[in-house]
Amino acid sequence: MLERGIDIRECFGPHTIRNRDWRTIWSLKDRLPHGSQYRSALAMDRELAEQMLAAEQAEAELDLYEEKTEPAGPAPEGYTIDSYLLLSIIDALQGVQAAVIAAAGGDPPRMTPMPRPVTAVDIVRDAQRDESMQGLIDQFTGSTWEDE
Repeated sequence: MLERGIDIRECFGPHTIRNRDWRTIWSLKDRLPHGSQYRSALAMDRELAEQMLAAEQAEAELDLYEEKTEPAGPAPEGYTIDSYLLLSIIDALQGVQAAVIAAAGGDPPRMTPMPRPVTAVDIVRDAQRDESMQGLIDQFTGSTWEDE
């Protein structure tokens, strides 16, 4: 926190001493780097992992027949040119691996690119495209007895 110019002692204590609110720390904890001790402690917390898995299983049981509306890729936060270049290298290596396997006479694996960040514009654009395509399909297909 000192690296960011925040002394934790300023967030706690009586109002006469406190210059900042404790919510400052609460908001900064989510912006800590992925390699920080806090994130490492969260990743290694067994009780938290069990709670997260239980919540995921409960959500999966409830949403068996509902379509997913969340973005397909990660959030753009923390996505830099370095991240872009590393993902491009991984995609290229997958292509090379598939080419080597195909050249050896084997059946190459299906190449799936690494997920890129998804923005709100991308989500809206995809939704509009889906609506447009559904409208086009509806134009060329007749109504069925189920629609009536």
